[in-house]
Amino acid sequence: MENGVQTPTHYVWEVADKPIAIHLEFGVVDRMAMDVMKGFGAVPKRGADVGGVLLGTFGEADGKTVVRIEEFQPIVCDYLRGPAYLLTEKDEARFAEAVAKAKTGELLPVGFYRSHTRDGLGLADEDLALFGKYFGQMRQV
Repeated sequence: MENGVQTPTHYVWEVADKPIAIHLEFGVVDRMAMDVMKGFGAVPKRGADVGGVLLGTFGEADGKTVVRIEEFQPIVCDYLRGPAYLLTEKDEARFAEAVAKAKTGELLPVGFYRSHTRDGLGLADEDLALFGKYFGQMRQV
């Protein structure tokens, strides 16, 4: 703290009248951006999506669930189905192992991420299936 002013350490994302707030550490964003940029360079013109598990903690503040994203674990994709982050059985086994291991650690699996190099913005059916399978709690993102 300098001159009584506290420097922010994270982004805060909230939607009015929703019972959840997401705090995303700046350092996580910086490190994740480097991983995403590597994916962009992997395939000419379009790039390849990257993804993995978001790690952090859950808390409560002002009547809301607070999800703190403090780290991430990239999960390698073999790209057998093209440059999108579409997991094969082998890829999903790695994903499942990372989620299971994180459940025993200090930082818990709070959600998942993937970059998006396709046109438009949105979640694919495969994203929703992955989320439903591994992150079914209302507080997970």
